[in-house]
Amino acid sequence: MDSKHKLKQALNTKDISVTEFTKEMTFVVNSMHARNKKDEDITEIRDGYMIAKKENPECIIMQAGPYFWKYRETIKEGNANALLKNDFKDEITEVQGTLPDYSGFDKVQPVMNKIKRTWNLLTPIEQDIMKKKFNKMVAHYATYVGACKHIRELQEKTIQEFDHNYSPLEL
Repeated sequence: MDSKHKLKQALNTKDISVTEFTKEMTFVVNSMHARNKKDEDITEIRDGYMIAKKENPECIIMQAGPYFWKYRETIKEGNANALLKNDFKDEITEVQGTLPDYSGFDKVQPVMNKIKRTWNLLTPIEQDIMKKKFNKMVAHYATYVGACKHIRELQEKTIQEFDHNYSPLEL
C-alpha cells in the first residue's frame, strides 16, 4: 500500500472518530439540556457546544477527549459515583488560566453541580445509556489519537523521502 493511500485511510479514520465522538457528546449535551430546559447556564453551554460543533467539530474532541481519557478507567468500570464526588478542581484550574475574562468560566463549578444533580434524576436505564456513551467517547478518542499519530508519522516519512530524493539544487 502506498503512502498516499495510507494517509488517506488515516485521515478518514480521524474524521470518523471526530464525527462519532461528537455524535455521542451531542446526545449527552442534549440529554442534560432536556432535563434542564429552563436553566440559562445549561442552555448557554448547549448553544455554545452546538456552535462549536458546527464550526469546528474537531475542537470538541480536542478539548473534551483528554478529560474522558484521563478518567477512562473510572468510565470503563461504570463508576459514576467516583465522578460525581470529584470536584474537578485540578481540571478547572488547568483550563481557567487559558481563557479570557469574558469566557464565563466562573460558571463552570455551578454548572457541573447542576449536571451532577441531573445525573441523579436519570433513571437507571438512562444512566446505563450515558455510561455506554461515555465508553464510546473514550474509544473514539483513542482512535482519534492513534490516527493523528499515524498521520504525523506518514507526513514525517514523506518529508524524509522528499529530502532524500531531492537536493536543494534540484528544486
